Amino acid sequence: MSLPVVDIFAGAGGLGEGFARAGFEVALSIEKDQTACKTITLRKYYNLFKNNDVPEDYYSYITGKISFEKFLDNQDKNWKIAKEKVFCATLGDKKTKAELHKKISASTKNSKEFILIGGPPCQAYSIAGRSRMIGGLDKKLSRSSYQQKIIDRFYNDPRHILYKEYIEILATHRPAIFLMENVKGIGSAKTNESAEKGSIFYNITEGLKSPELALCSELSTDEINHTQDEYELYSLCSDITKTNDLFGKSNPSSASDFLIKSEEYGIPQSRHRVLILGIRKDYDFNPEKLIKNDKYKTVKDAIFNLPAIRSGFSKQEDNDNNWTKEIKQQILQVFSKEKISELKIEELLKEMEGRNQLLNRGSNFIKDTEISFEAKDLEIWFKDIRLNGVIQHEARGHMISDLCRYMYCSAHGQIYGKSPSLDTWGSSMSKLLPKHKNIKIKKDGKLDINTHNDRFKVQVWNKPSSTVVSHISKDGNYFIHPDPTQCRSLTVREAARLQTFPDNYWFCGNRTQQFHQIGNAVPPYLSFQIANLLK
Repeated sequence: MSLPVVDIFAGAGGLGEGFARAGFEVALSIEKDQTACKTITLRKYYNLFKNNDVPEDYYSYITGKISFEKFLDNQDKNWKIAKEKVFCATLGDKKTKAELHKKISASTKNSKEFILIGGPPCQAYSIAGRSRMIGGLDKKLSRSSYQQKIIDRFYNDPRHILYKEYIEILATHRPAIFLMENVKGIGSAKTNESAEKGSIFYNITEGLKSPELALCSELSTDEINHTQDEYELYSLCSDITKTNDLFGKSNPSSASDFLIKSEEYGIPQSRHRVLILGIRKDYDFNPEKLIKNDKYKTVKDAIFNLPAIRSGFSKQEDNDNNWTKEIKQQILQVFSKEKISELKIEELLKEMEGRNQLLNRGSNFIKDTEISFEAKDLEIWFKDIRLNGVIQHEARGHMISDLCRYMYCSAHGQIYGKSPSLDTWGSSMSKLLPKHKNIKIKKDGKLDINTHNDRFKVQVWNKPSSTVVSHISKDGNYFIHPDPTQCRSLTVREAARLQTFPDNYWFCGNRTQQFHQIGNAVPPYLSFQIANLLK
């Protein structure tokens, strides 16, 4: 009998899904976002059954045949069971703390023999987050009060210390095993602007080893008696087995020892995250390492077989008849003759015209019985023959100027196998450059770029995708589809595929909320592999 699992900071349930697919019961998921909680609850309902026993109403709902209200009308005790396994609460909120601990105790039957999984919100630790907040401030200059307020606000962000809520749960409930996930930027994040010691990563790992001591002791980390450690920390990827041996007063371990590169483990995405495995010292258990794949899974492996659809227009009349006409007219105005020839644009436009009547913008359900995969392991993971199609596969609308940029990037990616950075667009494509104050053409014709050089990024077929992040909810500029004739950003289902969510996984909320849930998740297929090591 496997240990029950408690999933905190659960998001849309990616980490928990891997454990559920490996045969564990995720007895409780805790998440503050109400829409994500709806997503988790629906998935928990699904996971109450074996595949062939899932009620038909589930499929009727996610394929749009019945409303959510109608779906609920047909439910009995199973929906109630699913709801009881989800607690919508903010960790760190004093108002719900007592109830939170009560629910954990109830879900684990007051036993210490369970697995705790989850990762505190990562925005405060991420390199990108720090760059947005304080990266533009010139620290060599005397600071204005405004600059100092920005710095103070960043370092006082409560998300910096949410890891303490994780440690408090460890200290209170003492689970047998825990798995903590976070961004690789946690390795360089500090508790304050000038901290040389006591980095976020050092504080977290010391707390994970000795959670009770970390909460109750007023001693500095140099004074902690390491003989009181309650947990051994392990890396799932490094050659080092027990990483406790690396921790010392003058030699804290590096976050890189725990860094999992997802593309090395069958995930069609370059996603690098810190994953720390902790095992209570009374367990005689030495986990194996994750096994690396010989060959990377690619964007093509993940999404090539999804139905082809076209983009939409966001600021003008949108219909199938004028889509190709409008894009062609605009592209021939802004593309230089050299680029039209180099990237075979006219051939692509003819192909678009030939497919014009075949493509639409997709929908929340597209019936398709012919979906097959080249990568059989992904086919087993993704496919559900009862679904009989594709859900949540609808293209966004974009400004036509952005669609021209999408066409350029995807055509370039198709020929050269990589996305063109802005500084390679050249003055001959000046009409295509985004109207941004940080992009200028110098007198010698070269570009002067003082912004992100990959502001428009196409995902290419023969490589893993770049990291799917929550920013995909704001626009699709970093996630351009590799097929120039579709001329669009990725759909919710394509992003979910790159994150390895199964095809029958439904994301609640509007499209922005769906993208946000996907971007913040742990790839379930990676979680599944870890869960199998523990099982």
